[in-house]
Amino acid sequence: MVLQDGVEQARPFLGTPEPDDASRAQLQGEGCQAALRHVLRQRPQVFEASAAKALLTEAARAAGVRKGVVMKGVRAALLGRLHGPDLLLSWELLHGVGEDDRRLRAALQ
Repeated sequence: MVLQDGVEQARPFLGTPEPDDASRAQLQGEGCQAALRHVLRQRPQVFEASAAKALLTEAARAAGVRKGVVMKGVRAALLGRLHGPDLLLSWELLHGVGEDDRRLRAALQ
């Protein structure tokens, strides 16, 4: 990793990112919206990585999609892109500043 990579990976934490084209497509994909609604309804107040992992699996089952669809959808909602820093660590950081709920809700249609 070079310094420019670090700057790019930090960008979603310095402001609210505008979803890129791939993220918008992911958020419109079959089952993604239902999975995000499930995540929002069941999201605990205190973030724990193991509980978040279980929630992603539960949301996939509830929406009838693969877990990867849910993970990409949550990443798209939180970070505005499908690739980047670790999803659970990113989610935990955004949760810590109260930003995850707002971004997940904004991704819903």
